[in-house]
Amino acid sequence: MRASEAAPTPTLPKPALSASTEEDAEDLRLLKAIAERRDRAAFRRFYERYERTAYNLAYHLTSDQDRAAEAVQSGMVCVWTSAASIPPGSNARAWLLRIVARESLRVVEA
Repeated sequence: MRASEAAPTPTLPKPALSASTEEDAEDLRLLKAIAERRDRAAFRRFYERYERTAYNLAYHLTSDQDRAAEAVQSGMVCVWTSAASIPPGSNARAWLLRIVARESLRVVEA
């Protein structure tokens, strides 16, 4: 083989979708439905999937039940209004938790 010739790149098999990858894909489908059609059922499914996780994070950051609930509510409103802003291929759970963390800090500072 000459130095100017590149070796062929081996083709690797695609890995099977893991449970979390399937959940990530479903989350992105839900957010797309929320963004494009204001799909309330999709929003309800997303909310129900992450309500407990979001609340636990908010409570950890605020140490107050009412403030934690307010942060989750504000975060979910952001999901409703900003679902179109999540970059394709992003992790929706991480995106939501960043929003909830920001809202938690906001209510603590208020």
